[in-house]
Amino acid sequence: MKTRLINWTERLRSSQWVMPVLLSIGALGLAQIALQVDLWNQKTGQPLPWPIYAGNAAGARQLLGTLAGSMVSLTTITFSVTMIVLTLAANQFGPRILRNFLRDRFNQGVLGIFVATFLYCVVVLGQLPGDAEGAGVPRLAVTLAVAATIGCLIALLGFVHHTARSIQTSHVVQTAAGQLRANLETLYPATAQPRAEPSAEVETPAPAAPVREIAATDSGYLQAVDNDGIVAWAAERDTIVQIFVRPGGFITAGDQLATLGAAPGESESDEEIAKTVRGWFILGAERTGEQDTHYGFRQLVEIAVRALSPGINDPFTAINAIDHLGVSLARLADQAPRSTFSLDENGQLRLIAPTEDFPSIARATFDPLRFYGRGHPLVIAQLARLLDTLTSRLIREKDRAWLRDARRDLRDVVGDLPDDTDRQRLLALLD
Repeated sequence: MKTRLINWTERLRSSQWVMPVLLSIGALGLAQIALQVDLWNQKTGQPLPWPIYAGNAAGARQLLGTLAGSMVSLTTITFSVTMIVLTLAANQFGPRILRNFLRDRFNQGVLGIFVATFLYCVVVLGQLPGDAEGAGVPRLAVTLAVAATIGCLIALLGFVHHTARSIQTSHVVQTAAGQLRANLETLYPATAQPRAEPSAEVETPAPAAPVREIAATDSGYLQAVDNDGIVAWAAERDTIVQIFVRPGGFITAGDQLATLGAAPGESESDEEIAKTVRGWFILGAERTGEQDTHYGFRQLVEIAVRALSPGINDPFTAINAIDHLGVSLARLADQAPRSTFSLDENGQLRLIAPTEDFPSIARATFDPLRFYGRGHPLVIAQLARLLDTLTSRLIREKDRAWLRDARRDLRDVVGDLPDDTDRQRLLALLD
């Protein structure tokens, strides 16, 4: 349940309609409160302080109608600008980076304020008295509509500034890198002795026979796996679950998801068990960073690769992305690998799951940069510095083997450069 709640929250955060709906509900509530206060004020006959609206009903009707129309125009402008920004971002940085723009709460809030103010004005407009005199005019409600409009104008100025800043390359890279580091903090929490070399490899035990195989019935990207739910379920039935898929991978209907060791005295039917097991795996139309370690790295790699394309040819953006990738790889190298095994409260093995190690993540990050960085001495030099940064942090033999291979591959790329001066300089960096 916790995993599904996190996944559901992540989807809502990337939706453009959630914030406007919440603010609109708040605006409707505020309108009712303001109208009730005005009604109470009219019954008690207490004087209204400045700057409460002091006009008549006809003036209030014209004012609210103008404000409501202005909010429609501002909402249209905001939506149009947002679409233009998303188009530019997709062309410049890649379509997968759009998720970061959709998650921007400031833009969601601005759009929500405009919609909420429009609804507020419409509700108050419908409560105005039919006569043109001043009696019965909800003065506080009208005044709040004017104040909300002023706030919308301030929000519009902030939206223009924020949009101009959000499309800047450095800001896009920084945002993607910040989300990557946040995901790493969740997936790889700091440990007391994170860099200790394991004394021996632990063999993977097999689930107790007989084994039940569970296959997928749907297709899509695996966004998350409910590991806590699996452990609790397996502990209740005294069995072991072994899963064969990783978050971020694409699942095709019919692929094997997991195997179960049969427990004595089970009362569920095979259909009930299969339905329960499939509920642990959350599929979607796209990859997310909840449990997918590769997701954040792929975003920065895509920015760098697209910057190196002939149509853009911007090696400095690629260098900026490589800088942030180096920070995250160094953070990952400092941590112990994620355990393949999960135990219950009594220390009994309940879950065996595949995990990502540092070489697999580093290889998937480094190889595209090395390939598309051919012919760019600045990019190759930055990759060499990245390897130098990792040299002192990699203590596990498997990690250092990847580092040696990466240096060798990068030397091969250097050998293809046409300029002898560049070759000699870069080879010196790799020594």
